[in-house]
Amino acid sequence: MDKYKYSYEYSSNYCYPGSDVLINKLNIRDEILLNKYKKELFAIRQAEITISPMKGDLD
Repeated sequence: MDKYKYSYEYSSNYCYPGSDVLINKLNIRDEILLNKYKKELFAIRQAEITISPMKGDLD
């Protein structure tokens, strides 16, 4: 079981017409491709934060 899987109530206001893919800034309408890019973008951002952590008291 994928612990990161989620569900949501379908609403045409938030999805591309004729699909259940949420509207996104990359305009990716394929769910599998969108998930791939989300993982890649997360990995890039995580690497950036590891290399240059945020400064200050973030507690």
